[in-house]
Amino acid sequence: MIAAWKVVTRAGNVPEDKPVVTLIEKQVYFNSVLAKLAELDKHGHVEFYVDEESFKLGFRFFSDKTKNSNKLVFDQRSAKVKKVTVAAGKLYSQNPWLAEISKLRERTLRRFVAEEESRGFWVINVRPSFETRAKEPAGIPSGAKGIYRYRLKDETMYIGEGDIKSRCGDADRKEWEFDKIEYSIIEDETLRRKWEKFWIDKYKQEHDGSLPPYNRQGGG
Repeated sequence: MIAAWKVVTRAGNVPEDKPVVTLIEKQVYFNSVLAKLAELDKHGHVEFYVDEESFKLGFRFFSDKTKNSNKLVFDQRSAKVKKVTVAAGKLYSQNPWLAEISKLRERTLRRFVAEEESRGFWVINVRPSFETRAKEPAGIPSGAKGIYRYRLKDETMYIGEGDIKSRCGDADRKEWEFDKIEYSIIEDETLRRKWEKFWIDKYKQEHDGSLPPYNRQGGG
C-alpha cells in the first residue's frame, strides 16, 4: 500500500521567482525579480503610496529625486542588481500598522508579491496582522469591525472576527484570561472571514492541528 504523502505548506510562503517586497524594520526590500521587471537599475528613487482601508502599499520609481521620493540603495557587491533597499522610517512612523508588520519575527509574514497595477505603479496587498492593541474591551472603538485575537503572555488564546468591542464584551467571556486584545480594522465581511481563516490555519499549522484554547471551547 502506497502512503498518500502530501507536503506541509507554510502559511504566507512566497515563490522565489515572483517580484517580492519585504517589509523590514526601518527599511523596505525589493528582490532581484522586481528589480529586473521594474528596471530599478535605471531608477534611483521611489515614492510610497498607502491605502490603509484596503491594506495596500504602492510604489512608483523615478530616475530623479521628487518632492516625496526616497533614495534607493543598491547592493554594490555585484555588477547585477540583486538587492535594493530603501529607508522607510517616515513610512512606518506615519503608518503604525505597517511598522507592526515590519517587526513580525517570521519573515514569510513580511514578504508580499508585487503586481504592476498600471504602467510603472507597483502594489502589494499587505496582510492585516493585529497591529492595534488594547488592554481591555473598553479601549476598543465602538463599532470597529475586523479580526482580533486574545493574547496571554505572548500566547494566542482566541482568534475571531466581527464587531470587535461588542464580541469582546460578551458576558460568557468575562472569565477568559488575557493581558491584551490585538486587532485589525476591516470593514468588508468577506475580507474579515478570509483573514480570520488565514490566521486560524496558521495557528493550527504551528500547533499540530489544534485551535487556540478558547476557539476549542466554542468561543463564538
